[in-house]
Amino acid sequence: MTILIEGNLTSDPELRVTKTGKKVTVITVAENHRFFDAKTGQWRDSEPVFMRCNVWDRMAEHAVESLRRGMGVIVTGQLQQNRVTNADGETRTFTDVRVSNIAPSLKYARAVVTKVAYNVVDAREGDAGEPVEPDQARTQEPARSGSVPF
Repeated sequence: MTILIEGNLTSDPELRVTKTGKKVTVITVAENHRFFDAKTGQWRDSEPVFMRCNVWDRMAEHAVESLRRGMGVIVTGQLQQNRVTNADGETRTFTDVRVSNIAPSLKYARAVVTKVAYNVVDAREGDAGEPVEPDQARTQEPARSGSVPF
């Protein structure tokens, strides 16, 4: 199931590397809504919802370089349910999001986007090679069908 979350980062993203060498950053997005309470005639904040999100590979690197605590973000991804058994044999279930895209929210901020060129395309992994300066790139990522290159 794909979902969209709009909220604020609760901490700075930190890059980690798994035992298998995959890069990941785990972020938490806090989302709450402000609404007008007609009974009291005042604006109120709803209870916040905190969503744990896993950002993988190159996007994890970009998130660490670009995003900071308190920034508004828009996240799309797939809900995942995980079960963990602790040392006492108790099984706990939690839900998180495997991020497919993340961006700063422009509702109350401005952002500068810097496109990164990559030297080698590896379609099997869905990941391009090492970043290079745009004028040094020998190949570029193939355009996705139906997309407009920019």
